[in-house]
Amino acid sequence: SAMIVIIGFELAKTSVEKILSPVPVAFSAPLAAVLVLSIAVKLWLCLFNRALGRKINSTTLLAAAEDSRNDIITTAAVLLAAVIEAVSGLSIDGFVGLAVSLFILYSGAKLAKETISPLLGEAASPELQARIVDYIRAQPKVLGYHDLMVHDYGPGQRFATIHVEMDSKEDPMRCHELIDDMERECLKSHNIHLVIHYDPVVTDDPELTRLHILVDSLLGEMDPRLKTHDFRMVPGGGHTNLIFDIAFPQDTKFTKQEIQDKLEEALRSQEGKVYHTVITFDPLAFNQESCEHQ
Repeated sequence: SAMIVIIGFELAKTSVEKILSPVPVAFSAPLAAVLVLSIAVKLWLCLFNRALGRKINSTTLLAAAEDSRNDIITTAAVLLAAVIEAVSGLSIDGFVGLAVSLFILYSGAKLAKETISPLLGEAASPELQARIVDYIRAQPKVLGYHDLMVHDYGPGQRFATIHVEMDSKEDPMRCHELIDDMERECLKSHNIHLVIHYDPVVTDDPELTRLHILVDSLLGEMDPRLKTHDFRMVPGGGHTNLIFDIAFPQDTKFTKQEIQDKLEEALRSQEGKVYHTVITFDPLAFNQESCEHQ
């Protein structure tokens, strides 16, 4: 992309010089034949690199295709200017070159943006997120998942982390083995370096389950996008602590403090008891495919 921009600047400079000091363009049949042959070869290279680049999702090959396309346009412009000057005597070589240089500069800047993004890390595509979630969801021991984060640096350089919930009564060694298997299979089948965080979940405490459902219901009345995970309870003498995370959308009309205050007031009103909430607010972007329990 840098070379394309440099070529664009050089062509613009040369074109301005030709506009200020026109130079006759030498034209002959052999020259035209060479230019046409050059266009044909560059066209083949452009189509080949573009097709292969799209097939393997290679920004390098797509950049090469862009470079070949720019060569085609530049060569065609030279040929066009030469033909027009030979036929009519009008010297438009500089103007045509300037127009082409502006197009090349635009395409170079666009390509630079597309090339830099994978180097810095891009947000995962919905398709990539769906592949990860569908795979995790299909595992028999997985009860839920949340906090999916994906960093896409291009083919072969995709990294993801996710929290996976499993029954706390399961053997930890067995859970660790299952997680290792999932990570290896995800790399093998989907070419994604996945790191899974194991979250044990209590499934045999009716009171905890009831309060979890109640809290989700109360939050849903404020904003249906507010979902909880990592829900825990610590009973006490004068009050009970409820500890959990919330997938928090940035555009909700409530502040974090308002959500916490409204929730504690609603719990006190419905339960007749004092509940203190200890809430971690997670960005909703990390939890778009989360908080689901099988």
